[in-house]
Amino acid sequence: MIPSACVALVAVPTVYIIFTRKGLSDRQDSKIAISEKINQTIADIGNFLKMRKNSCVEELNDNFYGCDWKQWIKSSCEQIDIVVYYFDTWLKQNKQELIAFLKRSDTRINLIVCDPDKEENIKYIHSLFPENSEGYLKEKIHKTYKLLASIAEEAGAKKERIKFYCSERPLTYSIQRFDNKKAALSVFEMFRQDRIGSPMMLIDLSDSRKISQFLEKEIGGLIEVSREHKS
Repeated sequence: MIPSACVALVAVPTVYIIFTRKGLSDRQDSKIAISEKINQTIADIGNFLKMRKNSCVEELNDNFYGCDWKQWIKSSCEQIDIVVYYFDTWLKQNKQELIAFLKRSDTRINLIVCDPDKEENIKYIHSLFPENSEGYLKEKIHKTYKLLASIAEEAGAKKERIKFYCSERPLTYSIQRFDNKKAALSVFEMFRQDRIGSPMMLIDLSDSRKISQFLEKEIGGLIEVSREHKS
């Protein structure tokens, strides 16, 4: 247990004992004082643990679309890693920022999607997007690559600086990692309504070595078991 939390927890019974031993607990005003002190101490503990628990969460958005993607791309100067089903709409919405990113020397983008040529993958994605046909979903994945390639071309970046991987496994989460310094994490909804509505948290990876290592393992592992798509 966190030492500071231990001190706070010990303070609750201690406060009560001190008041009781002084013979003040029989008085109504002392009971109120005890109650207020205990409640405040408990609140302090909760706030402390909350801050400790969320110290690496820089930002929390109720909805995936509420994120300031443009700013995060602008602040990146090395590498962006993306793990999604498909991302053609996102690429269109942030096209100019991505072009500017790829115009910087030695910048790279790794994008990992579900392999559209794996029938089980398409069937799984179709179960989450039943309003679209399997053929339409396959085309959305292929369009994601085509759009990324066109962004690189417009930026004058060599194709080697964009890597497009097709995962043989169905994906269960969404990741956008910027320079291995910040990462946006979200889950894929099992019961989506109209459009994606899942929350998203922005993690400051410098504040969490374990999460940084976890993402390095996950993204690296996905790349190892995926085939690289080339035009």
